[in-house]
Amino acid sequence: GNSTRWGSLFGDTLSSDICSILSGRVLGMESGFYEDGCTCDGNADSGFKIQCSFNEQCSPEKGTDPIAIASRESVPSSTALCGDLSVDYSFDKLGSIDGSLCVDFDQDVHPITCIQYFIPIADQDSSPSCKASYGGEACNCDIGDDLCVTIDCSEYEPTAKMQTCQNIDITKPGDVPNLIPSFGIPVAQAEEGPGNSIE
Repeated sequence: GNSTRWGSLFGDTLSSDICSILSGRVLGMESGFYEDGCTCDGNADSGFKIQCSFNEQCSPEKGTDPIAIASRESVPSSTALCGDLSVDYSFDKLGSIDGSLCVDFDQDVHPITCIQYFIPIADQDSSPSCKASYGGEACNCDIGDDLCVTIDCSEYEPTAKMQTCQNIDITKPGDVPNLIPSFGIPVAQAEEGPGNSIE
């Protein structure tokens, strides 16, 4: 029957109202933030999907990245990584959220990196789970009950590893930069910068 769908909770509620309930009460997003970057569609039968895009986001600068310090001469002064983010939430089965976020890094310093995660809301016995990919290749991904994610893609590129976990819960604009994985900058990329031609 229909009892396993999010729509079954809402009865005859209008889809637009359901979208604001899902974004505001379930995801905890501030309404202005949600309206600026996100769209929502779906119906009670098929489930709902909220899609958000945030362009030109930059990770908080990490001045202590050990790899950057070790090769400081060849690394640009900024250790911030920037890129375009897309975040999708699917509300299909009742009581859980399927999320995915992808980062398309500026200047392709890293290939497109994605994290897919599953968050149980109603089922106290289940824990969140996640999968990650780096240019389409599977990476290690860990997620805590606090929605703090760590991904390790270092088998493909040594700098493609988070040093600490990053929270993927976004409710306001200031949360978005934290979605950019705190990878290092590959040394080869840094050496190709202007004025750094290798003799």
